[in-house]
Amino acid sequence: MATTSTSTVQNPLNPLNLPPIVRIGRTLNFTGDTMEFDEKLLNFCFDRMVDFESLKVNGFDVLNLFQNQGWNKYFEILNGPIYSNLIKMFYMKSKVYDEIEARMEEERAVKKNPKLKGKTRKEMGLEEFKEVEIRSTVVGLDITITRRHFVKLLGLEDKGKIISEYKDNEYYRENIKKEMFIDLKLLGKYKGMNNECRVLFKILLSSILPRTGGVDTISWEHKHFIYFLLK
Repeated sequence: MATTSTSTVQNPLNPLNLPPIVRIGRTLNFTGDTMEFDEKLLNFCFDRMVDFESLKVNGFDVLNLFQNQGWNKYFEILNGPIYSNLIKMFYMKSKVYDEIEARMEEERAVKKNPKLKGKTRKEMGLEEFKEVEIRSTVVGLDITITRRHFVKLLGLEDKGKIISEYKDNEYYRENIKKEMFIDLKLLGKYKGMNNECRVLFKILLSSILPRTGGVDTISWEHKHFIYFLLK
């Protein structure tokens, strides 16, 4: 009995089938920088690779914590090239387009043409607001990056926790104290954490949320990030 199979035609220029990033149909245009400072002042923070095997040999088997969160692909990407000049070009012209920016866009349209007051975005000639976007312009091309791009690139499901929603939650604040800190007098300090959490914090600073300066103070974002890793 003969069997038939269907094969998916894969675009060699887009093997991961990512959603469109460049806005097609627009003419090349020159735009000024969004950031009001010299590009030379940018301090580039590199996301460093993590040697999980060395950590395991030294008694810190933490790879499974990241695997449970679906971070495998992300750490593989860290082994690839970094185009620092392109990133700087993108950052200098970048802005976040969210609900507030969308409302301001409508207000500008009404201010320019009062007859548009009360009209829908479509009637105003504006694109429908669907989700938060990171927008920029590189060599005349309009670039748009959304959460869908990160989800597709990292091979994750489009769901998760919004850490900022847990900032003032007393339950999590108390559990973070119990599970992450061995010296409550040093709550919020690197020295006050247990050894496993110190390692996780170092990984966050070197490979996920890099920053310049010292590592002594731990923000609430870092604490909640580590807590949910442990869960």
